[in-house]
Amino acid sequence: MIYAKDEKNNIVEANMAKKGRKYYCSGCHGQVILRCGKLRVSHFAHKKHACDIFSEGETSEHLRGKKLLMTWLRKEGKNPQIEAYLTSLHQRPDILCNNKAFEFQCSPISVERMSERSKGYISEGYDFFWFLGKRHLIKKRLTQQIAQFIRWHKNLGFYLIYINVEQRNMEVYYHIQQADFLPVRFYRKKVNSWKKLQDFFKQNRIKNYNLLSISERKRQKIVFIEVVCNRRINLKSYK
Repeated sequence: MIYAKDEKNNIVEANMAKKGRKYYCSGCHGQVILRCGKLRVSHFAHKKHACDIFSEGETSEHLRGKKLLMTWLRKEGKNPQIEAYLTSLHQRPDILCNNKAFEFQCSPISVERMSERSKGYISEGYDFFWFLGKRHLIKKRLTQQIAQFIRWHKNLGFYLIYINVEQRNMEVYYHIQQADFLPVRFYRKKVNSWKKLQDFFKQNRIKNYNLLSISERKRQKIVFIEVVCNRRINLKSYK
């Protein structure tokens, strides 16, 4: 976590905290330890036990991504809250700004858990955004772990949004499409501010879906035959 409370109940950011002083989790009120160094992002971690509100083991990518989101929103004159706890939902979005919840997902998450969190925001009238880390980058095929984050927009088609903490920007993968047994296709757009991201969503980027070429149809047929043959072999092994 990036913020904790001191002994006077003041909110303190980790990079402003001082070693040797006592700090406490704003969720469970348990004591936390300040962790900082040249090769890590300053943050707090629980001293003795896991917390039901905060998860331990945040990566440097996740910590840096949350701070980037805060920076981008503040530059637009907004007043975002980091690690704000929503009592009614028992959820803590990475960033809360007015009626918008921002989640920066770097680690794996089950479809059930992701759906539960999304439905919680909807039930309370929050608009929500899932930003993804490098672990979830699209490669040749869409896995279920990545596909669960895909959303639809009338101007972009199916899309995903990534945060690159090294380059300090966001990258929109849009007009995502994948035919059976073929590599996924998409377009990309990099932006470095919340305003530019919003402006990009206002532009009509919808394109005609590509028709498959003869060579692609042949490739589909070859892979399909391979899949069917492998399944037959596997079924025989169980007899």
